[in-house]
Amino acid sequence: MIHTTLRSTALLQNGDCLCSLGARMASDFGRTICKPGEKVKSAGIYKVIHQQHRLPHETSLRLGDPFPNCKVCADKVQFELVLPATGEDPASGT
Repeated sequence: MIHTTLRSTALLQNGDCLCSLGARMASDFGRTICKPGEKVKSAGIYKVIHQQHRLPHETSLRLGDPFPNCKVCADKVQFELVLPATGEDPASGT
């Protein structure tokens, strides 16, 4: 645990922002952090992580749509897949 703390501190002292550190740590555990403008590669429910102005919340996103900017924190918002879609489209009945 001490090694991780020292490594994290060194990263911050080297000029990496806390967001970069968080994205790096999340990907270390098999999670993928997506950013606004990227295309949604897996439809489903995503956790929306804002810069500082509000707590995380969830939203559903469709395959191929771009991840949206936040009206307040713009492109600083991040998305993490929580629950992939099952492949059924309720609107089409399939």
